[in-house]
Amino acid sequence: MKLDKSLKVLWFVNGIFILLLVSYGLFRSIQDLFPEDYDYDDNEVMMGQRLESAKSKGLALQGLTYTAPERVYNSDHRFMTLSATTYEESKMLLGAISAAGDISPSMYGIANIVFLDGDYKVINTLLDRKADIRNWRSASPDYNLEKGKVDTTVKNIVYEIAFEDSNKDGYLNSRDHHDIYISGLLGEDLTQVTRGIDIERFHFHEWNSKLFITYFERTDEAQEHKRKKFAIYTIATKELRLLEDLNEAIDKLESQLVN
Repeated sequence: MKLDKSLKVLWFVNGIFILLLVSYGLFRSIQDLFPEDYDYDDNEVMMGQRLESAKSKGLALQGLTYTAPERVYNSDHRFMTLSATTYEESKMLLGAISAAGDISPSMYGIANIVFLDGDYKVINTLLDRKADIRNWRSASPDYNLEKGKVDTTVKNIVYEIAFEDSNKDGYLNSRDHHDIYISGLLGEDLTQVTRGIDIERFHFHEWNSKLFITYFERTDEAQEHKRKKFAIYTIATKELRLLEDLNEAIDKLESQLVN
């Protein structure tokens, strides 16, 4: 009899455990089906209806995390990157990661960049509206220069920036359409370089006087069917030139592989 009672208790406990697992699975399935109500991510800038919905529910809104000031090349000036963080749980998570020293909380999903002078006074803010900076890169000095010499060709910073929630998911993040922008080393004279193309990568070329850009056409075609294309941007003249001859030559070479 005691054995039968023990088995009944064991089956009862197992049944409760299985029921909890099934309930959790159903909850996660519903969560995936209704991201508007449940899916709040770190380092994303809320937009439109998603922001209004969060306000109406009384949820904690957006805040900023930031990096320590870093020096601008060959200058006493500094810059700080700022990232958006959403809700208290996200803030706690980012704080724990930062304290552990595993990764900078502003490495991804940068919302803005602030530039400071040698006395840490603000001299410029890169952007004046909501945005997501997916990638940014300063021109690199020539490390073959003699020690102590300054590379005077280092004059610019390049960014990939999205200002619009192109996929209408309520966030500005890496999934939205980004275009290339360029500025001086203190964020001045911000200029748009590309429009309406999907950037794969970019590099400074010819002693930091040009940008070599690899891109795809921005269409609904599946990514694996898109052809990689190339462009060159001359910084001094602010001229973007699509390298049609190179694009056509590579198309022909690729077609030879499948024929």
